[in-house]
Amino acid sequence: CRGFVGVAVRDRYRHCASIIETDAIDRRHDQSQQHYRRNQQQRDLLITCSTTDEIISAVQHFVRPGQHVVEIGSQLRSLSSAICSAVQGGDNSDGGGKATLMDVARKAPKVKDHRTQGMRTPGDEVGFFPQVADFVEISDLHQWKQVLLHTLPNLQESCHVLVLDVSLVVGNDLDITSLSIARDFASLFDQCQVVLIKSAALNQWAARLNHARKWIDAHKEPHSDRSGVIQVPPPHIVGAVGVHEYRGVIPYCVKPGDAVLEVGCHLGTTTALLQEAAAPATTISTEGAAASTGGYAIGVDVGPKIVQGAKPRYPDVFFEVGDAWKIAELLRIQSAMIQKNGGAQ
Repeated sequence: CRGFVGVAVRDRYRHCASIIETDAIDRRHDQSQQHYRRNQQQRDLLITCSTTDEIISAVQHFVRPGQHVVEIGSQLRSLSSAICSAVQGGDNSDGGGKATLMDVARKAPKVKDHRTQGMRTPGDEVGFFPQVADFVEISDLHQWKQVLLHTLPNLQESCHVLVLDVSLVVGNDLDITSLSIARDFASLFDQCQVVLIKSAALNQWAARLNHARKWIDAHKEPHSDRSGVIQVPPPHIVGAVGVHEYRGVIPYCVKPGDAVLEVGCHLGTTTALLQEAAAPATTISTEGAAASTGGYAIGVDVGPKIVQGAKPRYPDVFFEVGDAWKIAELLRIQSAMIQKNGGAQ
């Protein structure tokens, strides 16, 4: 939608953090570890990294001796070594930790060059940190859960950290797939405390993620201290928990004249609030005449009955059945709304 300036999402992963550079880990490490110790039961702490060096630094900071770490997308190279050293407590120590290293079956590259030297080859697992490492091979990414549960049939066995690199398994940086695996892993293992994900795509989005409470506090006053929010160009992502907090960010995200799309509108109450906040703004042209800048909200949901229930409740708001994954369909819905309103945008 034109005029789109931000996203408000209701999601359990609003704690997702972004590690932009290696030095940034050092700057926030002390604070993160203090919070880590204060709340040992906190789960679903996601750390996103763009490069191998960054995720190795994250492993060194967040993984402790004696923990059990699962790595999906293991190449048995520098990252796997960092994991094993961390749970072991050093190269020559025995911290009682364990590393489950998982990767898809691979063939040995025909040519050894700079592009293939970082790839795992059959037989690399022999003698690789034998005291702490268990290597598990899967045929494809979808088998990770089944094989892991077979390897660890007793779910009381603690898994504290997941290190994930989907791109090494499937060849593409699938950000949504990474989040799905992280969520499933955390729900399977109650002791999961940290998920480290190597994903340039997720790292870019994580860099734009703000907590709703901090976003509201920073925008209540025009000259307030905004050190609590991330200063990056739009679009911004505002993570909210619960309907009250979700709706509470509307006055601080939506302004008159904006075009707003709510995905998952349900019965339309929030969409109506968005419509009210985006109501057309009146401006004065250079000739001195008043002009209206069109603002609106569109509510879409995959459930036809839900949409039919929303329309009579809020007849002045445009609702339609739509799938968020089908962008062309959403554009057609927007076009239909504009035509219905006589071409006003």
